[in-house]
Amino acid sequence: MASLELKELKIQLQELLDKGFIRPSVSPWGAPVLFVKKKDGSMRLCIDYRELNKVTVRNKYPFLGLMIYFINFKDGISVDSGKVDVASNWRRPNTVTEIRIFLGLAGYYRRFIEGFSKIALPLTRLTQKGAQEGLWCIVMPLIRVWVVFLCNMGKL
Repeated sequence: MASLELKELKIQLQELLDKGFIRPSVSPWGAPVLFVKKKDGSMRLCIDYRELNKVTVRNKYPFLGLMIYFINFKDGISVDSGKVDVASNWRRPNTVTEIRIFLGLAGYYRRFIEGFSKIALPLTRLTQKGAQEGLWCIVMPLIRVWVVFLCNMGKL
């Protein structure tokens, strides 16, 4: 590595240490680094993980646990009624931030509400009338606790 690159490496590593993104290590594993010049002339630190990837043991079935979890629901999945209480007792949002927070909560349940994006549209139009009506259009289907069937278990 050239002296200019070595100096840049020390600067970038110290910056990453100061920010807490990395920590000192005495691991026997390491990876070579190199710099790539960016359009603006600065240097981008790149790490070559090809050798490490060769010895990494990969999980053949990363979603197996998730699949087993859903197989246990032979009738499909449904909204947790305890969590629906949070949405149904939500106080009326008065600010843009509060509406965004509510949409984040409601968005978690979008798979249970047909046409969610259309129902939520009034809430995204923060300056127009209809935001309160849009709120209850989302809350009411949550209260009803629709059941979504993931698949026909008879075909498995």
